[in-house]
Formats: sequence, C-alpha cells, structure tokens
Amino acid sequence: MEPETTPQPITEIPPKEPQFQPTIEVSVEKPYTEKPKSKLVPILLGVAIILLGGIYGMLIGQVKKTPTATAVITPTPTNEPSISTTQPRSSISTTSAFLNIESSISSLSSAINALNVSDTSLNPPSLDLPLGLDTK
Repeated sequence: MEPETTPQPITEIPPKEPQFQPTIEVSVEKPYTEKPKSKLVPILLGVAIILLGGIYGMLIGQVKKTPTATAVITPTPTNEPSISTTQPRSSISTTSAFLNIESSISSLSSAINALNVSDTSLNPPSLDLPLGLDTK
C-alpha cells in the first residue's frame, strides 16, 4: 500500500518576458573567387550527342531486314472434280421487291458516281462582309 500524501497547492510561475538583446553580426566580405563556368563543356557535350545519334541512325539504316519467306503453292492435278463455289439463287432473289431494291441501289450508285463535288453552289458563304469599320 502506498502512504497517503496530502495534495500540495500548485503555484504557477509566470513566464518571464523575453528581453530584447540586440545581436551584432560581423560580416566580412570575401573577395569573389568563384571561377566562371566554361561554355565549352556543354557545347562539346551537345556535339558528341548529335554525332552519336547520327552514327546510331546510320547503323540502324544499314541493318538489312530479313525478307519473309513467301510460300508458293503450286497446284497439283487431282482426279477429283473441283467443287463449284457458285451457289444457285434463292427464291427471294427473284421476287419483284428484291429486284426493285436492286435497281434502286444501282441507280443510286450511278447518281453518286456522277455527282460533281466541285460544284460552286456548295461552297460556304463569304464571311468577309463590309461593316463600315474602316479607319480611312
């Protein structure tokens, strides 16, 4: 068990106000001793990069691409008859509605082919309008 202690009153100590004390800085100027940077190093570096890039480009340009081998298949004669790839027309393709659509498509394609796109009536209007704002 802990012995009992009587609480003691807490007294606050007021903070001290900081007093202004001037600081004296001693500055001694040193003479300018920094060497001026040479402009030659960046110029030589740029020229070297350009030369290396040019050499690299020339080497890449001289690399010959290997041509891809194209297989040529020669037809061999067989005894079997060849299968016809044409199919007979369906019954729908002979109806009058289908024939009308087919003729409409052919007339529309001929009209599109005969269209003159350089027609001057299709040009946009002129936006250079006289507004009377000239300062003559």
